[in-house]
Amino acid sequence: MNVTTVAKDTHLLSEHRSKHTQGYDAIVIGLRRDGERDAIPSRAPRSPRSRTRAVLAGHQLGSSHGDSRIIRETYFEHPLYVPLVQRAHELWRELEETSGTSLMKITGGLMIGPSDGMVITGTLRSVREHRLAHEVLTPTQVHERFPAFQLDARLVAVLDPRAGYLDPEACNRAHLELRAVQGRRRISTSRARVDPGR
Repeated sequence: MNVTTVAKDTHLLSEHRSKHTQGYDAIVIGLRRDGERDAIPSRAPRSPRSRTRAVLAGHQLGSSHGDSRIIRETYFEHPLYVPLVQRAHELWRELEETSGTSLMKITGGLMIGPSDGMVITGTLRSVREHRLAHEVLTPTQVHERFPAFQLDARLVAVLDPRAGYLDPEACNRAHLELRAVQGRRRISTSRARVDPGR
């Protein structure tokens, strides 16, 4: 694969050309670290079974960059996503512990819409099927607890206490640094093997 095609118009192009003139062992496309897709593509380069050495992953135009990315458990799109988000919570906490870096902040989140609209009905479907902690709030209750919000009378809100946000730049660094450490450990271990017959 031509790296120029993948990295064109991003800040990574000149930087990676100079560092990896021989190309890459793997290029990760569609890298997401918002938690809602379980971050599976982003974990591929750090798999212990992976033999990749040079990996191109991420760019400044993707959803895995920026100041923050939301993570929410009461997934209105479909209840099937809920177990993925729950597993993502576990994986982010595991990466935090391993890297010693704070990555995910749980603040709670509001899902707002008409009571018969897709957002609210879908959220409540996920809540029911997975028995998720939540609160349904009227516009008055929302304003009392979150004064910045002044909802129209026809709207309601579902409070997701396990919603929050991730620091995508810190997540990128933590994944890539962990991959580098794992690579160094493999090399060190292979060099330390001794043939007892000699």
